[in-house]
Amino acid sequence: MTTIPGLVLVLAYLAATQVILGADISSSTSSNTQPTPLSSRMESKILSMLGLSERPRPRPNATAPQFMLDLYDKLQNRSNSEHTAGRCSFPDPAFPGNIVRSVPNAGTKLKALAKSDRRFRQILHFNLSFIPSSETITGAHLRLEFLDVVRKVRPSSTVHLKLYQITQAVDEMRSASVEGTRSSFRLLASLVIDVSQASPETIDMLPVVQEWRAGLNGNTGLYVAMDIQKTEGLPKRKANAILAKKLGKLRRRTATLVVVSVDGEKCRNRFRRSADEEEGTARPVPHPNDCQRRRLYVSFRDVGWQDWIIAPMGYQSYYCGGDCPFPLDSRLNGTNHAIIQSMVNSNSPESAPKVCCAPTKLSAISMLYFDNEDNVVLRQYEDMVVESCGCH
Repeated sequence: MTTIPGLVLVLAYLAATQVILGADISSSTSSNTQPTPLSSRMESKILSMLGLSERPRPRPNATAPQFMLDLYDKLQNRSNSEHTAGRCSFPDPAFPGNIVRSVPNAGTKLKALAKSDRRFRQILHFNLSFIPSSETITGAHLRLEFLDVVRKVRPSSTVHLKLYQITQAVDEMRSASVEGTRSSFRLLASLVIDVSQASPETIDMLPVVQEWRAGLNGNTGLYVAMDIQKTEGLPKRKANAILAKKLGKLRRRTATLVVVSVDGEKCRNRFRRSADEEEGTARPVPHPNDCQRRRLYVSFRDVGWQDWIIAPMGYQSYYCGGDCPFPLDSRLNGTNHAIIQSMVNSNSPESAPKVCCAPTKLSAISMLYFDNEDNVVLRQYEDMVVESCGCH
């Protein structure tokens, strides 16, 4: 008998039915293989385990922000290094949680107050209502992506930027003279930015996001006021026309809110390392028929999920299989309880069942995908890969 917890159990069932899994990565995907849809019941079960209420269906032209792709690669590399993270945390202290969401701006475009003006204004709005109440938000910052455009057009200029919280709903750009005096604006940050610096500019938004989440202040948006110093060597009118045109091509994609959270419901520590694993002692290789880890490749592409899962398209999940013969020895990584149960079963099979081959250690994987709101989500899922097996 083989027991595999959580999502790995469902994946093993799918392997048995030859729906999405292969015994080896080399045979998992073929250019001639057509996706085999899951039954609605099975799909719903897997999506529920992934924390999704239904199958995401992003827009055909939806693309992931480059910084989210870079973050996925960065965290993957850290996961494969000697650095290890605790449960429900990425291997990077800058992201204190197991979920990172890229929330796009749903407000206005970044516009100049007047033609040939170096003053730009924008209303930002980020919908956070879809984040489940079971999650605890542990980090949030605003990425000012329009600075990359300013840097390309005016590489030696200086930007004076002010960020306001809108406390009363506004639906139009305001003149620069009233921004600091009107009661509908609360100043959050005032920055002088040298765009010649290559590092991306971000603003900590955790206190504001927590206020929105607690309902202390309505989420009526943010107001950005950007004033650019005159650029030397480039006629004022021409420089502003070029900049306005390039900023216009960004549409609303001028700023992104990045939210980090923890889903505590999936953070229970299921397994401990054995003493041999802690000390780094290798165990003897078991007999081929004995309980051990076996290859099990999960392919998301084979069920047609490549439209909403960005990465990875598949991974080695592994599973535990094989016999737990009496008497158990160190090769089978059996617990004391399993040793006693195996002895009782050998003498009196009706008194106790046979010992089962099961995971003794599981590890996490990270997935990058579109959610039901077209946000790009990077999430760490615990207990997705079998690292070791034993008789229990």
